[in-house]
Amino acid sequence: MKKLYVTGICTLMLAALLFYSNQSFASVSQVQAQKTENSEFKSYREWKIQMVDAAEQRVLKVKLSMEQQRQVSGANIDPNLKNQLSKEQLQASIAGELSINDYFVGYLNKQMNLQSAIKNVSGKLSSEEVAELMSAYAYSFNKVTLQPLKSASDAASKVLGE
Repeated sequence: MKKLYVTGICTLMLAALLFYSNQSFASVSQVQAQKTENSEFKSYREWKIQMVDAAEQRVLKVKLSMEQQRQVSGANIDPNLKNQLSKEQLQASIAGELSINDYFVGYLNKQMNLQSAIKNVSGKLSSEEVAELMSAYAYSFNKVTLQPLKSASDAASKVLGE
């Protein structure tokens, strides 16, 4: 009887957690939808935040599935879920390291109207993002002697000879 009671409470807590997390995600989605209405294309920061958030959401979803399975079947967890969690955690880690070059290749180049996207986004880029993008562009022409920058601080250290 106690086990049934504890399981019921845990299930109720998970349901509440899911409900409140969905509420907060809904409000975040509304804010993002308003931003999208104001701007047809995402800036680098908006795109990266979206990619990181989506990856973190997938990790959370797998963790919740594992917790639900753990409550139902005890200690036995499907190895496929463990593998999926590892894969999603890796993807979240990779999403956190996305560069301006990834943004250009993975997002901007896929826009239907590339010229309009570039014009719209160019005003949103910080000077550091512009430096990274210019470095990636220069690197694409001369891969032998140049290396792409990961940040503008890399550019400063290379110029100063550090």
